[in-house]
This record gives sequence, structure tokens and C-alpha cells, in this order.
Amino acid sequence: MKRLLRALTALVALAAGAACSATPATVPIAPTRPPATATSLPAATPTAVPVAAEVQLGDIALGGLTPDAARAAIEQYATALQQPFDVVVGEQRVAIDPDDIALRIDRTALLAEVLAAPTAARITATPDYDAEALGALLDSLAEDVRVPTSSLLITASDVISASFVVTGGARLDVPSAQQTIAERLASGMPLGTIELPLVPLTPAEMHPEPAALQQALETLAARWGDVAGVYVYDLAGEREIAAVHARTVFNAASTIKTAIMLNAYLSLTSFDDEQDQAMKQMIEQSDNLAANDLMSWSINWPGTEGAIKGANLMSDRLAALGLEHTYLYTAYESADYVRQNRITLRAGPEQAGDPPYTANGRYLRTTPYEMAQLYRMLDECARGTGVLLEQHGDMLDAARCREMLERLALNEDDTRMVAGLPPGTVAQHKSGWIDDMHADAGIVRSPGGDYVVAIYLFRPAAPGTAVADRVMRETIAGFSRLVYSYFNPTVVDALPVEP
Repeated sequence: MKRLLRALTALVALAAGAACSATPATVPIAPTRPPATATSLPAATPTAVPVAAEVQLGDIALGGLTPDAARAAIEQYATALQQPFDVVVGEQRVAIDPDDIALRIDRTALLAEVLAAPTAARITATPDYDAEALGALLDSLAEDVRVPTSSLLITASDVISASFVVTGGARLDVPSAQQTIAERLASGMPLGTIELPLVPLTPAEMHPEPAALQQALETLAARWGDVAGVYVYDLAGEREIAAVHARTVFNAASTIKTAIMLNAYLSLTSFDDEQDQAMKQMIEQSDNLAANDLMSWSINWPGTEGAIKGANLMSDRLAALGLEHTYLYTAYESADYVRQNRITLRAGPEQAGDPPYTANGRYLRTTPYEMAQLYRMLDECARGTGVLLEQHGDMLDAARCREMLERLALNEDDTRMVAGLPPGTVAQHKSGWIDDMHADAGIVRSPGGDYVVAIYLFRPAAPGTAVADRVMRETIAGFSRLVYSYFNPTVVDALPVEP
């Protein structure tokens, strides 16, 4: 019986082995993994490791929290930091939205830092933000909260002259304000309300308001009685400060010689000794025949006819620069030549520019505004930028434009614009005068700022007579003194009491 049971058991085992060895053809064979080595262990399921003890995020204790709980705490913390905040300066309060400065906190990076922190770590979140956007907001705020300087105009009764005295004034120090806000952001605490102080203006910053200069110029122009055209431009601030009849057309006289110099630089890559000497005589001594020579050389056509053609070339170039009322269509002292040779000259319209109108002729013109723009262009070019380089970069570079300004600084006329400036002040300018018109225009380099000023005076004169030079010169000097005192006023502790 036992032998039978053993036999049956053996048969069952044999049948089972045979069944396992038979694989149906319709069932694919699944790939198998290589056998594990004796030292490998099954991969462990990740476990939620809590935050190390005594870890703090700002003032929030995170020690022992699970990652999910820490993530929730970080979200709450970041949300609190990304709330609108107020900036208060004096009486002005401005709300800044986080989106205004792209204020963001990287929550993922912060969680990773918290989970990796050792025991007793204190973590501070420093938000990312757009510093340029914040600076722009603060610049705008600074304009609103600025406390202007108080000024008083001191006038002389015997001549047309006036100057400013100033006191007080305060401003927002924008770089300091940016630093204060950056430090508050870096502290990891909600910003809430940030109070920023106003700081007193330094003497170099204490200018009268532009409106005060505008009013003073209008007062002096009214005292002149006839037509006075003045234009003032702040080079550092890149803004017009004041203007009186700035777009009225005047006879350009010799102030156009700055344009003649520019035209020569646009036509000639270098100057030989004769040309350089002519340039010196034209700019320093206002020599008319030297100006004619430079215009003829600019077109490589000798004589008076070449000077006329060179003058027209220059005028076309000025028009291309946007100076439509600044031109010279003939040569200096050429009336007899034009008449004898029956030359037909180009001419401007009978009246041009804005009223009031002056007896300016039709062949040689400018406006205070346009002449000032010419000096602005030269200054920009000398700094390696601007329209002159854009249109004439093949002939000009910053060095050549600086050379032109250096030539203008050698102008020997110190009886008009320069007479209204303190001794030693650098004025890169060109003056000009005829019987009924005197003018001076250029750049003044001063401690309180560099500026462009153009001053043109017209007073009708009977044929064959001229307005007294002294009157014209002293009046231009008075306007010049006034403009200089706007940029460089006398600073006092308190304004004198007006009688």
C-alpha cells in the first residue's frame, strides 16, 4: 500500500513538471530582470523627513514640521511678504503693488533650503524684484515730493540786469530710498509702511524754479522794449528751461559762422595750414573773408562764386538737420559781385518763423531756438552720440566735434555773453552783429551746470545809422548774467525782505 502511494506521488510530480515546461505559442515571453546580487536591497519607499529641530523662517518656527506642513507655512509667509506696501515721504503716501516691481519669492527653493537646514538654523527669504522699476517709481515720487528752493530776483535799475538769490529746498534721495527698501526686503519681514526722509538741497542743487527764470526773462525783454529772443537749455537735465520769442527769425549775422565751421568739417577730412588759419580768423576774430574762403573750400570751387555755392550746400545740410530757418544763401560782402554778375540768389520768404517779426533780410537768417539746437548737436557729437554722427558719421567723430567746441572757446569777443559771466568761465560761443541786431549764442560750462543759451536783440535803426553798440552789448550781457545766476545763484540763509 505504501509502495502504491509513493508511486502515485511520483506520477503527480512528474505530470506537474511536464505541465510547467510546456509554454503555449500564443503567449509572449515577458522580459526578466537580472538576478540581484547578494549585497543589493529592495528600494525603500521615501518617507516624509520632518524639518530639523529649531529651524526658523523669519520669526516662524518650522522645527519638526512635515514637508507638507512646512510648505503650507512657507506659502503663508511668502504671501505676507508679497502684500502691497506704502512709501511715505512728508505728506505724500504712495501704495506700491508687488506687481509694480515684479516682487516674487521662490517658494520651491525656499522649501528645499528649509528641509536641508541643520538644527538651529534661521532662514531669511530675500525676494526677487525689478530694481529698475522700483527706481522709476521712486523717481516719479521724488518729483512729487520735492520742496522747491525759494528765490528772489535782484535787479539793477541803471542797466538791464538781474540775478537770483536762493535759500532752502529739499528732495528725496532716490539711491538712499532704494537702499532702505532693499534692506527691508532682505530682512524677510513684511514691508508695511516705509517712511523715507527728505534731505536738504546742496548749494549746487539750489536752482530757482524754471518758471522764475521764464518770468525774469520776460521782464527783461519787456524792459528792452523792442524784440528780444532768448532760448535756454539745460544740458545735464536735457530739458528746455525758458524761452522768449525763441522761434522769431533774426538776421543771423556772424553767429552763422558756427554752421560754416561745421560745414567745413563735413566737407574736409583735415585742414592744411591755410585752412586752419582761416578757421581761426573766422571763429576768433569773426573775419568775413575767411568765412568765404572756408565755404569755397567746402565745395572745392574758388572765389566768391564758390563761396555762394558753399553757402547753399551748408544751408541744405542745416535743413536736413531740421534747422529750416537757419541758412545763408550768399557770401559775405558779395553784393557788388552778385549785382555785377547778375547772379540770382535763393531767398527765404518775406516773413518766416513766429511773430514778432524783425527786419532780418531774406538771405541770412536763424532763430534763437535753432541756433541753440546747433550747439546741442555739437555737444552731443562731442560725447559720441546724436544726429550729427547719425547723418555724418563718415566725416565726424567725437574728437572732431570736441575740436570744434575748443575752437569756439577761443572766440575773442568778451563784450556780450562773456561780459555777463564770472572771469574764467568757459564759453564756447559765437557772436554777431549788424546795425540793428546783435546776438551771441553758445555753450556755457559752469559749476552749477552746463547750458546752451542763445540771445538775439533787434531794434529798428534808420537807414545809414546803427543802434549804439554799448547798449546792445550791455543788454546781451545782462541776459547772460541772469541765465548764469539761474544755474549758479547766490545761496543765502534767508531771503532779504523786498521793499
